[in-house]
Amino acid sequence: MPMNPLNPNSGRILIRSVNWLGDAIMTLPALALIRQTLPSSHISLLVPQKLTDLWLDQPYADTILSFEPKEGLFTSARFIGLAKAHTALVLPNSPRSALELWLAHIPYRFGYHAKWRCAFLSEAIPYPQDHTPMGKRSIRQIRELAENQKEPQKFSYSAQAHHIYHYVHLAKHFLEYLGTKPQLPIDLTPLLKISTRKQNEVKEFFGIQSSSADSPLLGVNVGAEYGPAKRWPLENFAITMATLAKEENVRWMLFGGPSDRAQAQELRERCCTIYPETFIYQLTGRTTLNELALLANLCELFLTNDTGPMHVAAAAQTTVLTPFLSTSPELTCPGSPLNDKLHANRHILLKTSRTPCSPCFLKECPIDFRCAREFPPELVISAIRKHLGRP
Repeated sequence: MPMNPLNPNSGRILIRSVNWLGDAIMTLPALALIRQTLPSSHISLLVPQKLTDLWLDQPYADTILSFEPKEGLFTSARFIGLAKAHTALVLPNSPRSALELWLAHIPYRFGYHAKWRCAFLSEAIPYPQDHTPMGKRSIRQIRELAENQKEPQKFSYSAQAHHIYHYVHLAKHFLEYLGTKPQLPIDLTPLLKISTRKQNEVKEFFGIQSSSADSPLLGVNVGAEYGPAKRWPLENFAITMATLAKEENVRWMLFGGPSDRAQAQELRERCCTIYPETFIYQLTGRTTLNELALLANLCELFLTNDTGPMHVAAAAQTTVLTPFLSTSPELTCPGSPLNDKLHANRHILLKTSRTPCSPCFLKECPIDFRCAREFPPELVISAIRKHLGRP
């Protein structure tokens, strides 16, 4: 039976956010549903320190609380207790994320029914019947498929396989347990609010000239924190960027985190070897997440691997071009889910068709990374030209 642990018109709610940037963007429709259904409740969003800046200017919570994952369990629990929340929703599936709320003595705690944590939840919400877990291929399977060239056993995805549905389902049942009747949004496209004032300030700070027909401005992100199996080869990025700089006068904004600086420097050198006048705004390791969204919004297109900045750029309402190598757009494509017939996905998603072992969902390719060869630079250059309206 539904319970009503708080008055929907008052009360304090804590939402424990996910830990990864891409996942955080995919929770936005769920957070919007909670905010819309409980407009008068005070919502605190508990986020990892590295993601704090993402939530600046966003309307999904009243208070942002940040934590360092390396903090001890009891230290985290005491910090969570400062929110004085009466009800909590935990978005990650880890045992620790539920245990921290239990130790913080929050009376009502909701989350998915996952291993080793149900005892710490007031209500363990079951996964939807058509829940589709990510299925990794074994190294043995990959080698057999590659050597024998057999027809691969394709992963079967439900109509609601995308991770956005995973979080919306959880939020919907959480709200129903609180005694409310949430109205699911028609559009499940994640969106970030863009401040024009701050955008102009960031443009001026980095000395960026706006995009124009004569000199289009494009974004590029060559890293992928999960592992190299997600990364389109660096040489392909260099050929693409230099060719479009030479033939279409494209300017590039190069994004990435501090750990991507060496790779960014190598990419710049490769581009300049191919075409010395390649124009690159070197922003790797220099922007906050909030600035990443503001600058991505200025781009005509954002070329990227399947990684967190891909989702940020899409939520900033910029068209994204992504080669999907070891992963699948059915599960984690940017923007609206692929099966959304009312809001067709606006992004350019390149999915392997001839590589029998893709998607494998592994961090590193155990063979010859043949899925990357399905997307030569010429294919990507052609897609970008078409998007820009160039012959």
